[in-house]
Formats: sequence, structure tokens, C-alpha cells
Amino acid sequence: MRHTHGFTLAELIITLAIAAILTTMAVPSFTGAIRTDRLVTDTNTLITTFTLARTEAIKRGMQAAVCSGSETAGCGGSWNDGWIVFVDSDEDCAYTTGTDTLLRVSQGLDNSTLKVKQNGSSKVCTAFNSRGMNTTATFNEELTFTLCSPGLGKTRILSINPVGRANKSEGTC
Repeated sequence: MRHTHGFTLAELIITLAIAAILTTMAVPSFTGAIRTDRLVTDTNTLITTFTLARTEAIKRGMQAAVCSGSETAGCGGSWNDGWIVFVDSDEDCAYTTGTDTLLRVSQGLDNSTLKVKQNGSSKVCTAFNSRGMNTTATFNEELTFTLCSPGLGKTRILSINPVGRANKSEGTC
């Protein structure tokens, strides 16, 4: 009598069916995890941007700024389209080629998955003086950026206080 090792066709089909069922149950939760990670990553990218501007302002003893826009177009437009960090030599909170020193350019965020709104101010520029203080905020006013992931229903709120420190919190869209 000879013993064969292996699986029968019926065993293989049942195993594949169970694997397919488990996969279809796991995909929605995995998609949520990806969206949450993207939201956290984009929030941290924005925090890093403002921290860079504040640090450079203190280090160089000059005003540094972050504004929505691009290197070629200058300041203006949506935060979703991108932003630039620069040393603002003429302290006008607007990027001027040849006068201001460009520190970093960001291409922005994926508009289909994340929305950025700046609350509390209609300004497209946030500047820090040589002491690291936020010069675009008034006393007791925080500049607030809300990053909302519509598919997730969650937000991360980035607040920059007048002293120049960035804080983050969570909310819902």
C-alpha cells in the first residue's frame, strides 16, 4: 500500500475560499489604517515645515516664513497645492526671488484624500522673527490649520501660538 502526500482538490478549494473571505474582511480596515497613516504623516510634514522656519529664524537672526504657493509663483493659493519655506530678508511675508533665501519647497498634499484649511486668519503666510515668535498672529490668537481626511472622518488640527510653538490635536471632519 502506497501513501501519497498532498492535498485533494476539495481541500484546496475550501482553503482558497476561506482565504478569500478573510481577505475581503481585512481590506476595509487596512484602507482605514492607510488613511490614518497618511493623515498623521501629512500633519507631521506640516509641523516640520513650521519648525524649520522658526529654527532658521532664530539661527540666522532674521525673519523666516512659510507661505502657500510655489517657488515660481510666489506666495498665494491653496495649502493643498504646496508651500515654501524661506528667509524673509525684506520682512514682507512674500517670497521674492533673488532677495529671499529659499529653504524648502513642498509639492503639497493629495487633494483627493486630504483637505487643508487655515482658520483664524485669511493670510497665506506665517512668519517667525529672530526670537522665534509668530509675527503674523496677534496676542492670544493661534493660527490653526485643519487637515481633514473625508474618507476617514478624522482631522488633525495644527495650532501655532503667538510664541511660535506648534501643537497638534485630533477632531472629526
